[in-house]
Amino acid sequence: MNSVLLVLLGALLIVLIVASYVIASFGFTAIFGAPFVRTPKGHVRQMLKFASFKEGETIMDLGCGDGQSLLVAAEEFGAKNAYGYDINPLLILFGRWKARRAGLSDRIVFQRKNISSVEAPQVDVVFLYLLPRLMSVAKRTLVLLKPETRIVSRGFEFPDVQPREVGEGHRSQYYLYHVEDLV
Repeated sequence: MNSVLLVLLGALLIVLIVASYVIASFGFTAIFGAPFVRTPKGHVRQMLKFASFKEGETIMDLGCGDGQSLLVAAEEFGAKNAYGYDINPLLILFGRWKARRAGLSDRIVFQRKNISSVEAPQVDVVFLYLLPRLMSVAKRTLVLLKPETRIVSRGFEFPDVQPREVGEGHRSQYYLYHVEDLV
């Protein structure tokens, strides 16, 4: 009976450690970044159309979560490359797993980074679904991209920057900018 009790206690300890890691990971993200809110595939499709995304283009998502936007861009819109950045290590691992499972890990790159420390690759389109307090932080990263890069923000605008276009999605607005608008 002692060995059974030890096994049960060991299993409980492992469950508690894993649960603590998951809670801490998402708590850290909510405090220092933005909480994870998955963008439904329908929204992603609307946003890609709104950005006039074309086959062979490259996309980046700052605060990519589990990579839903990157997967849709690669699978359905023919993205040449897709780059996702998030501070939550569990979401990055989950996104990598999803990309591998879909056979897209050669075109989709996930990195665990804070948006202020991203050394952004040159891309054609950028997705954002960040809290208002993070839009200015993202702006400092985005101004380093080529001027014609298109930026689609779901739900939130850049402060003091007029969007080129405003689109309506299901319970959400989309804002279209070009990098040159941010300078």
